[in-house]
Amino acid sequence: MTTSYRDTTVPLSGALLVLSLELAYGRGVSPRIADVPPRQCEYCAEVDALTILRVYGQPRADVLHPVEVEEVCGLCGPTVIARARDEARDDAGDIVIEVAA
Repeated sequence: MTTSYRDTTVPLSGALLVLSLELAYGRGVSPRIADVPPRQCEYCAEVDALTILRVYGQPRADVLHPVEVEEVCGLCGPTVIARARDEARDDAGDIVIEVAA
């Protein structure tokens, strides 16, 4: 079964946005609003799953297939962010994510 995500909205305003950003910041993730073009998500390859996040990893040298820069849909986002945090160098700062405006 194929699921369409084209009409899936991401609430990016009001109290929910503030709460989301505070939670993300407290967990070593630095979110930003940016221009993330809506394209087919190649991470999951689900039909009509469009990119809304860009994740910048800071991987250790020993990671075989690291998250360096990934554009992903909202469903893949939490997994990719968690991977980027797990793969991060010891001296890495926050993982930067850009969220589509």
